[in-house]
Amino acid sequence: MEYLFKKIQDKLTNSTAVALFIAKGLTPIKYFDLFKGQFQSPKLFDILPLPAVLFQWSLNLEDKTVSVNLHFGYEQIRDTSQLSASQNNALKFFTYINTIHELVNRTESQNTSKLEAVSFEPIDLSSVGIAHQLNYKAEYTNNSNSIYNRFSWTAGDGDLEIQAQIIKQTANYTSEL
Repeated sequence: MEYLFKKIQDKLTNSTAVALFIAKGLTPIKYFDLFKGQFQSPKLFDILPLPAVLFQWSLNLEDKTVSVNLHFGYEQIRDTSQLSASQNNALKFFTYINTIHELVNRTESQNTSKLEAVSFEPIDLSSVGIAHQLNYKAEYTNNSNSIYNRFSWTAGDGDLEIQAQIIKQTANYTSEL
């Protein structure tokens, strides 16, 4: 997942992404990190520079799927109602979501197929900011170099046979009485 994390981070923060955000009248992503509940429990974390994207993942080894959830945070203090004189500026978070999706969708790594969008949804916050979660899925391709393939897994009851040998004897102890 480290490679996928770094690849998505690069796609959202490289010079091409910065230029794309600016061309759409948006501030480029200022912060990318692992998700640790920063938006839901802001008192437990340092203040995040916004806009921010937080990466959350899960790997299901049984059905060989990877889920990636990108938590996007955007400071929003404007009114989005039809009565607002600044409604267009207030609704820019939709442009952010579309741009993030444009940059991240179909990203793949050495251990995953291409990310496919599953859902986009708002995250309920008690603060003034706006957060959305962009959810993706991919197949886990089971690369033999992966840490998850270094072990044999089993389930259920059975007998276990262990074979061991001394590789190197470091001292020869004898005693006389």
